[in-house]
Amino acid sequence: MLTIFLADRQIRLTTPGEANRHDNVIGVNPGQAFPFWDYFNSFLAASAEKQLAFSSTDIQWLFRFIASHFELAEAAGGLVKNDKGQLLFIFRQGKWDLPKGHTEKNESIEETALREVEEECGIDRLKNIMALPTTYHVYELKKDRWTMKKTWWYLMHTSTTKKPSPQTSEQIEIAQWFEKENLEEIFGNTYGSVKEVVSHAIEQKLA
Repeated sequence: MLTIFLADRQIRLTTPGEANRHDNVIGVNPGQAFPFWDYFNSFLAASAEKQLAFSSTDIQWLFRFIASHFELAEAAGGLVKNDKGQLLFIFRQGKWDLPKGHTEKNESIEETALREVEEECGIDRLKNIMALPTTYHVYELKKDRWTMKKTWWYLMHTSTTKKPSPQTSEQIEIAQWFEKENLEEIFGNTYGSVKEVVSHAIEQKLA
């Protein structure tokens, strides 16, 4: 299964074996062009609907076909833990989030992730430990211009003694450490993609 996030909603891509018989899933044959924008616009109009689901025996083809309808962008960021086992989050535009940003020229994805976390949170002594699941989300850049952003995530560690300092020029209001056992506030007001990354790290006992 592959999930593309749209704020607090999802576009879910499955194989026939994964699809729940109770779900309203649109079946697609590999190589079959289908009117994605019609389905997508109907989904947007039905604000109560939280999920748009497609099923195909070739999920990678299905993803590539859907992705071809969007302008593509890439970003990288991190879930940071410190020596106390706390996790670092930022608060931006009314939501808790993880620090991330776009790659600069001649910069690797790993370097982007470290730089963005340092810039957005004002901390240092960062080190990438391992890659976390990559996420995809779509958003309207301008009227009728939609972007799909692929975000590369890393689990990071810092031994810094600096207090996090939010990068206000990037509309970040708060940068704060949280105990991993007390993330109710985060999960109650964050994006589906962030919840997926953090939940994976905790469930796999990586954080």
